[in-house]
Amino acid sequence: MGCTTRYKTPEITPNSTHIFKPKGDQAICTDILLSTLVSKKSPKPLFPLDTFPLIENKILRSFIYIDRQHTTENQPLDFHVDWINPKGVSIFCKRYQLNPNDSASLITSSISLNPDVRMAGNYKLRVYLFRELIAEKPFVLQTEEEYTPPVNDLTARILFGNRLDRKTGQVQNTDSVFFNSKKGWIHASVELFNRFAYDDEDLDFRFQWSDPDGKTFFARTVKLPSSDSTSRLNSSISVSPTARKDGIYTLRVSLFRKLIAEKSFEIKTAIVKTDKINVSAKASILFCSKIDKGSGTPVNINDEFVIGKNERVCAYIQLSDVFNPANKPLFFNLVWIDPDGKRFFSKPITVAANTHDAILQSSITIEPKNRVPGKYQFKLYLFDKPIESKSFVLQSKEDSK
Repeated sequence: MGCTTRYKTPEITPNSTHIFKPKGDQAICTDILLSTLVSKKSPKPLFPLDTFPLIENKILRSFIYIDRQHTTENQPLDFHVDWINPKGVSIFCKRYQLNPNDSASLITSSISLNPDVRMAGNYKLRVYLFRELIAEKPFVLQTEEEYTPPVNDLTARILFGNRLDRKTGQVQNTDSVFFNSKKGWIHASVELFNRFAYDDEDLDFRFQWSDPDGKTFFARTVKLPSSDSTSRLNSSISVSPTARKDGIYTLRVSLFRKLIAEKSFEIKTAIVKTDKINVSAKASILFCSKIDKGSGTPVNINDEFVIGKNERVCAYIQLSDVFNPANKPLFFNLVWIDPDGKRFFSKPITVAANTHDAILQSSITIEPKNRVPGKYQFKLYLFDKPIESKSFVLQSKEDSK
């Protein structure tokens, strides 16, 4: 081994890269940048950092910049890029060659940030030229719980309201609790902070609305060009009683598949108070497995049903002796209750003012994935007053034998 051709004391760049400069005319590594995002327009890192969260399916990329203008070498430049874990062990090393007539001055290398294969701690990326260390970049990997995004990253705030100013994009009547309505909407206003953190890059946002069961029922992608200075985005959903059940809903907003904002709100059934409404009605409830489409009559009437794929329970309600002296529309609510006493589905129905008798219907699926064996209850409300209820039992296939 000969004497080193580089100074032992490194120079440190503003990006914390340690550069070991040559004593003679040799290639120089000018900087190393690390990022999980790459520009689609050019091979450059977006939002380079020194600390990253361990996330499944995420890739950490290095951008190693080489200056060859002062080198007199006429042979290929032989580089090695070595990733070192917190224990000082090499986890990935790769060789690269730059030919004398090659205009390339950038070397890239990458590793996975999957927490199943990476530990949290202090790492290093080392670059060698002809097996001599010419640059070193320290960086940190943290668990997702430990990681705090830098303040200069793009962030967002979500506000919910039941009205939207079309000119400004701002929501009105902001709240976190809303009542379902036949023509009602919930509008989300997403305000962006540090809008141009990604320079001239086009931004890909994704809105995901999820129901009380955690299932996504509406998703929307919004592309924001770099030429657009907009700092507020909007998305809306209907709160029609036929489309939304009571419960806690959530909106998640992601940028380049990374979650940047999340907020929940509640939808409730609108209740009309009956303090000053003198109305009444009688009702009889039957349970069946289906309603005949031709005659409208219940089929397979029973109070016990077997849980199974594509199986349902239908409630067939016959109203009679409707007393409505004010001659105003009547608001019924058909509520299904699970064995734990929790409402899991409700169906509001409006009946015309001049009705004296009527048939109401509601149904639920009883597939194994969403129902458990036990005693269920069905309740019928006239405005906010319960007027009839009835129980039924769901059994597993094994218990029914």
